[in-house]
Amino acid sequence: MSGTTDAQTTSIADPVAQDVPGALEIGFDKADHPNCSDILWQNLDRNPDAIAVSGPAGDMCRCALIKENRG
Repeated sequence: MSGTTDAQTTSIADPVAQDVPGALEIGFDKADHPNCSDILWQNLDRNPDAIAVSGPAGDMCRCALIKENRG
C-alpha cells in the first residue's frame, strides 16, 4: 500500500493545541511533525499487520482498517 492518493494529500488544520499534557509528557512537538497522517501512512507501509484499533468488538490491524474504510 505505498504511494498516496488525492484523498491522502488533503490537508486538515489540527485543532489540538501545541501544549496539551500528553504531547508535553512524551516530548511531541507539532512543529516537527506537521503532517501526522503521513507518519501513519508510513507506518502502514512498514508494519501493515500491527494492531490499529482495539475495543469490545476485537482488534483490527492497520491494513484491515484501511481496507474496510475504502469500501
